Amino acid sequence: MIYFTADTHFNHHHVIRYDKRPWKTIDEMQEALICIWNTIVRKGDTVYHLGDFAFKNNWVPILEKLNGNKHLILGNHDTPNRESVKKFITTSHIKRISYEKQKIVLCHYPMYTWQGKEKGAWHLYGHCHGNSKYNLKNTLEVGCMLHGYRPISFDEVKMLIARSNKKM
Repeated sequence: MIYFTADTHFNHHHVIRYDKRPWKTIDEMQEALICIWNTIVRKGDTVYHLGDFAFKNNWVPILEKLNGNKHLILGNHDTPNRESVKKFITTSHIKRISYEKQKIVLCHYPMYTWQGKEKGAWHLYGHCHGNSKYNLKNTLEVGCMLHGYRPISFDEVKMLIARSNKKM
């Protein structure tokens, strides 16, 4: 199974207030996010995290608790150290993947245009915390705060993009 998420902001105290997240402390938030993630994601699954994984650079203790084969698309708050980077299968600023014949462009930031857009490629992004006025066909913000603080599956992305496209 393949999943997508963004903006978990582990170790980031201010995000609780900024996003109005339902936890009182950073420890509560982190325990909940890890528990939610592991309820959805199994050990052999693939997860693309589209940036702002964590605020400080020692992520190893968190990464070791999270299920799945993790890929990181770097966000503006991501400054991983070498040990943290080794825990991801790949790290990059932008990535093109194909899954079930669907081309997908992954970036932390929303883009107005992307490779394959005119041929039906999707664009998934984070960063906006639900505050984006960005609304283009075949795009979806996958920030965890918009999806029950959990990674969402390819099938969910497919459904949400189809629903959004119908409204256009």
